[in-house]
Amino acid sequence: MQEVKYFAPSTINEAIEFLQNNSDATIFAGGTDLLVGMEYKKVKPRSILDLKNISELSYLVTGEKGLRIGAATTISEIEENDYIRHKFPFLADAASKLGSWQIRNTATIGGNLCNAAPSAELTPSLIVLNSKVTISGPDGERVLPLNEFLVGPGKTALRDAEILKEIEIPIPPQNAIGIYECRKWRRTMDVAIVNLAVLLVIEKNVIKDARVCLGAVAPTAFRSSETEKALIGNVLDNDIIIKASEAAADDSKPISDVRASAEYRREMIKVCIKRALTSIKNMEVQA
Repeated sequence: MQEVKYFAPSTINEAIEFLQNNSDATIFAGGTDLLVGMEYKKVKPRSILDLKNISELSYLVTGEKGLRIGAATTISEIEENDYIRHKFPFLADAASKLGSWQIRNTATIGGNLCNAAPSAELTPSLIVLNSKVTISGPDGERVLPLNEFLVGPGKTALRDAEILKEIEIPIPPQNAIGIYECRKWRRTMDVAIVNLAVLLVIEKNVIKDARVCLGAVAPTAFRSSETEKALIGNVLDNDIIIKASEAAADDSKPISDVRASAEYRREMIKVCIKRALTSIKNMEVQA
């Protein structure tokens, strides 16, 4: 059996130094994806960098500008945090739909993003919230919008010897309403066939701003500009909801795989957009 080098640093700088000296290292955060890959021989690491002992990667800090989340913060902490439930309820909802409670207690937000799955639960909500990520590396820190961090399936903008440090979420605009929606074969313990997040700013019944992010229907989750155009400047009535759902389907570029065909995904995007917008419409009526 091949010997695997293991290192569990206590600081970010120690982690970066290890990556500089071990370019083939596999990063271990929560391990919910990595351990499965190792079990089925899909991943055969030669060296492992374990980040769980780095306290400066695990935090939830609120401020006037919004929220900062350390990359090693667990999904359950995001799901259960009172501030997130109040300010970003649809992000907490997305977190609650990720796997089982056992997985959420272990999996991290950084691991969820760095895995770069097109169907990742948290990505659509974070993108419509205009989230940014902070990356630490040998040359210091750099900040990227989340949509620029996600490059393709399983690929991020991380360079050699860099790690994801933080996710920053600004406070949403006034009168903003957001919602997360997904379609799975099973309610839990399954990967989303399609998912999405919608954030609308509605003033006097008119949609002043719209952010729509579609997941699992393209190589990465993406802002659907055509859906947003169909919404902005209009009243959220049934005709606009149908128009927006059709725009989302036209804007998507799904593939067929073992979970669903491209045609089914395109149809489910329409269904999920209708559900999301109808829910927002009902929230507006109640407000």
